[in-house]
Amino acid sequence: MGYAGYAPAKLPPSKATGLQAALWSIDNMECLEVMSKLVRNAAVSPSEDKFKRIKLSNIKVKTTIVDTTGGVPALLAMGWAYDEADRDYLVLPKGVQMSMKEVRAIEESKDRLKKQVSYQSRMSKASALPGNSDKTAIRTQMEADRLERASRGPVTQSSTAQALPGGANVTTAGDLGLNSGSCC
Repeated sequence: MGYAGYAPAKLPPSKATGLQAALWSIDNMECLEVMSKLVRNAAVSPSEDKFKRIKLSNIKVKTTIVDTTGGVPALLAMGWAYDEADRDYLVLPKGVQMSMKEVRAIEESKDRLKKQVSYQSRMSKASALPGNSDKTAIRTQMEADRLERASRGPVTQSSTAQALPGGANVTTAGDLGLNSGSCC
């Protein structure tokens, strides 16, 4: 709850950073899981050299990260670089360390991908439900009606009373004998 019972302001989402954009381009959950494990190991044990190198020709790394669109560019955006001696390896250059910040970014991307998959699954199930074509037809008609009303333009004249033939057909309380003036 915000100040004095007001709801907090809902701000528009900020623009994605380079790392977030690179991670969001990955649409393979297994790629993000392997990447998370590699980066977490490098963040937790920064002094161990075995966690500072990734062999790109390794079967697991190749099938999950290298062959996935956006996998290697995401690692490069985190600070990994190709080894100058052997381009088959990605290494952490001197002075670059992985932190839990990168691990959290990968975890957020995994959550985002799960939500996207769940949403797409719900939408495909909803489109397969019976009667959905009726809803689509009604929505199409409603949109057509909305466009027709919008094409007429705004109302610029006020309404006026129309003269009825034979006068107004109004009945008052006096006509019914309810307004005699005496009570009881």
